[in-house]
Amino acid sequence: ERTVVCWFVLGPEIYSTSRFCTFAWPTYNSDNDVPGFIPDHYNKSEYVAWKYGSALKKYVDSIGRASKNIAAHSMGNVVTASALKSGLSVNSYVAMEAAIPAGCYDPSDAVNSYAKFLHAEQSKPTPDQAKPDLGYRGEMADVNGNFFNFYSANDYALKTGTKPIIGSVSWEGNQVDYKPNNDLGYFYYPSATGAEKYQIGFRESSR
Repeated sequence: ERTVVCWFVLGPEIYSTSRFCTFAWPTYNSDNDVPGFIPDHYNKSEYVAWKYGSALKKYVDSIGRASKNIAAHSMGNVVTASALKSGLSVNSYVAMEAAIPAGCYDPSDAVNSYAKFLHAEQSKPTPDQAKPDLGYRGEMADVNGNFFNFYSANDYALKTGTKPIIGSVSWEGNQVDYKPNNDLGYFYYPSATGAEKYQIGFRESSR
């Protein structure tokens, strides 16, 4: 499981009493799926995380009258993004080492110009560049609020992680190597029409 931390403040700010709570959801990993490094674990888990946003919204909404805030780490920012997209309202949102592109919130070319990703698009295109069939880009552009982004440029899980023989095991490496990857269930067919463009089946699906 992974978690998102929520905190809320009761009463006037100067006399406030803070309370903390967490939200957890299930993910795939080597402990509860096939042993060893399986590249599609992350993509499966990300798909699940997007589905749990409505549950996070329902949970935070149930807190009642309070100044509500959220701090999310890594994939927790996917769940939080989904919740915000569903209408979640919070006073502040702190993203820490967020495993989600900044381009989700800002569709401008200035933000979506990372050379490594643009190079990968040339050989393995994703919906991101195929306007108007956008992928990540601009998905959260209509969401506003007090958002704070904290990250390390050398974070192991986001950028620098590698393992012998396997190579990159970082979020960045996954975006380049396994999106899309027809062998692992993230399908994108630019020449198809409608829903046929996108297929998510992971190992069980084939075309």
